[in-house]
Amino acid sequence: MKKNMNKVAVVGAGIIGVCIAHFLRKNGHEVILYDQNEPGTQTSFGNAGLFANKECVTANSPHLWKKLPSMLLSKNGPLVIDWFYVFKHLPWIVRFLRNCTTSRVEHIAKSLSSFSSHAKFAYEEIFNEMDISEYIVQEEPIYLYESKQLFENDQYAFNLRKKYNVHFDIINKEDIAKMEPSLEPIYYKGIVLKGESFTISPIKITKKIFDNFMNNGGNFVLTKINSIFKKGDSLFLRCNEGDHQVDKIVVAAGVWSNVLARTIGDNFPLDTERGYHIMFENNNNLLTRSVGWAKTGFYMTPMEEGIRAAGTVEIAGLKKPMN
Repeated sequence: MKKNMNKVAVVGAGIIGVCIAHFLRKNGHEVILYDQNEPGTQTSFGNAGLFANKECVTANSPHLWKKLPSMLLSKNGPLVIDWFYVFKHLPWIVRFLRNCTTSRVEHIAKSLSSFSSHAKFAYEEIFNEMDISEYIVQEEPIYLYESKQLFENDQYAFNLRKKYNVHFDIINKEDIAKMEPSLEPIYYKGIVLKGESFTISPIKITKKIFDNFMNNGGNFVLTKINSIFKKGDSLFLRCNEGDHQVDKIVVAAGVWSNVLARTIGDNFPLDTERGYHIMFENNNNLLTRSVGWAKTGFYMTPMEEGIRAAGTVEIAGLKKPMN
């Protein structure tokens, strides 16, 4: 092994873990990617396919308090909260609500915008290197509002985007009809997310990056990592087949990351945004871009297999059956 090069374990083979493994391998490290599932087949498979390279608006908002009663009762809104889960995990809920103050939301938006903007350059480097252009559509997503009230309710989000240089244009009913003539003319206004794009196959992008990683000396182990521990100056991963010694460990297992973090004494206030999607197999070029619906919070994205509706969030933990 070259001087200053490490044997690095990356736990989690979603799009983030696969990209991390790619860059580490490219920088000369010996990299082993671990996951109990095939790469890209979990959260990275079912997303809405948008590249939100500078998005800064999150689920927490200063106005969330007003919406809590409906969230606890509704099963069809953009953010659904299981009230049994709320009472079982009150400390986490309290911390979440503390991050809904104006000062905290603005701090998060600023950090997220800065962090996300770096992702664009990293993606561009990967896409140019591997020619993933066949899976990318350079049509800017739109987000639509059925009524003046819904549009005005989102002014705080608009102001956040402006403040942190997330560029968007406001469009009217006539603009919407020209951009997406297949949509019913029921929308009051919308926004175009400038400079953004989407993919027609999230899993194929992940697998192409993974294949490149493997073809250039990367390693993949299909196993569940049960814990991380340190013995002397050495780091170990414990799986069902035994212990694996490495120099460095990167945990990129999404919401499951906290399970591993607890095995070394860390406990992050991390919970899951459970996402759902459905596919409409008959595409017929009905949409040219990803279209968001403000009332429900989901996007409809034209993909290889059809139109995917995705984006709603349920806060209900990892163990509850699918809603």
